[in-house]
Amino acid sequence: MGQYRYEHIAKNICCWFDELLLRPGEIADFISSTATEKYKLLRSRLADNARDLERFLGNALLHSVMRLRHNSQPIPATLGVDLLKRHSSFTLEAFRALYSYVEMLFEESFQSTIFHWMPSGEFLNVLAEALTRFQSGALRRVRIPTKNSSVIHAKLTSYLYTPQYAEYFKSQIVQSKARLEKGEVDNLSACINDDLKVVVNILGHTVPKLLGILEDVVKLHAKWRNINAKIDYSKLRGVFEHYHLPSGLAGLEEMGVPVQTLQRLNTLMDAPHDLDVDEMAQYLRNNEDRWRGLSTVDRSFLTRTLYPSSR
Repeated sequence: MGQYRYEHIAKNICCWFDELLLRPGEIADFISSTATEKYKLLRSRLADNARDLERFLGNALLHSVMRLRHNSQPIPATLGVDLLKRHSSFTLEAFRALYSYVEMLFEESFQSTIFHWMPSGEFLNVLAEALTRFQSGALRRVRIPTKNSSVIHAKLTSYLYTPQYAEYFKSQIVQSKARLEKGEVDNLSACINDDLKVVVNILGHTVPKLLGILEDVVKLHAKWRNINAKIDYSKLRGVFEHYHLPSGLAGLEEMGVPVQTLQRLNTLMDAPHDLDVDEMAQYLRNNEDRWRGLSTVDRSFLTRTLYPSSR
């Protein structure tokens, strides 16, 4: 009885090896690869994984459960589990959908995802489409259309290439006034309120969050394709998350300093980029004479935050 059960388990695990070891595109490719080539590739990757047999068999069992009980796509279950630890706000199926999205990108679009500083224009197309597909609820809450990615693409592009948060917001107000004059909207205050939500909720939160998981998924695909180029979206995430400001300076917003004040402060003294929020606060205390040229209101925000005991 025991021998029969072991044989039964072994046969059922083996039937999932191709999905576990081959990429979805390799499984579906019936043109460029012959059955013999796929078999050789499968054997090669199986030999690599045999060095840690216990982990590999555990992954195979997990994959079989995900495929049978959760009706998931033929993508290795370990993908979702590993990413889930780092991106807990995404569901396992969202991971898999994003994995498939990157898998199916045209070559030019996929190559645009391989960067480590600032992206090309093509990557913004990829990002806008990903936002429309995987963060449609967040976009609809701020009344951004999700039938296509043109609106969110325009906002991403405008924000990324407008170095001042205030200048970007002014441009959005101008556009809202133009829409009001054309009769496309009937409430300017509501439009401006939505624009503010877009900056804070979408550009400042949703976009960095999606960039984080997108970076990890792209790294997985790059590994499968033997691409050794550096992939690092931290600079781009920082632009959105920190309002074009150094991260340490942007952190002062959570301590009560308005973004507009921080923008004017950064323009005045060009704050260092390698300080955390506590180090930045100390830097500003040590260089108080350099921001004394700000308005009375701006100075009051900074003084209240930097010297809380003097209130």
